[in-house]
Amino acid sequence: MAAVSDAPPQDVTVLGPVAGPLLLIAPGLMDDRHVWHVDWLSGSVQTTTDGVAIKGAPPPTVAERLTIARTGRTRTAKPVWQSRNVDAIAWTKLEALAARTYVPDTDASRLSGAGPADTDKD
Repeated sequence: MAAVSDAPPQDVTVLGPVAGPLLLIAPGLMDDRHVWHVDWLSGSVQTTTDGVAIKGAPPPTVAERLTIARTGRTRTAKPVWQSRNVDAIAWTKLEALAARTYVPDTDASRLSGAGPADTDKD
């Protein structure tokens, strides 16, 4: 997987088995000129300069067969964030997890380095 990330395929590459197949979309996320497709047996991910679209079932932890393809400068319609329904219970759990990263807005937290510096104007 590291070799694919370091030197992305120029055309179509078939791999397998691959652990953590979604990690292979990183080259596609960084490529501002091409459309990337990462396909597994039950679904796929497409990355463009406009965003990421997931179709079908999420990939398994280990994909037995994975196809990575980089195409020309073809662009597709921009994916919308509402393209997936998120279960209300899962959303609540995600919000609770995100809340654990918040830092209280106090003088003590600012003195310990939280928040922007006094000279930070952007």
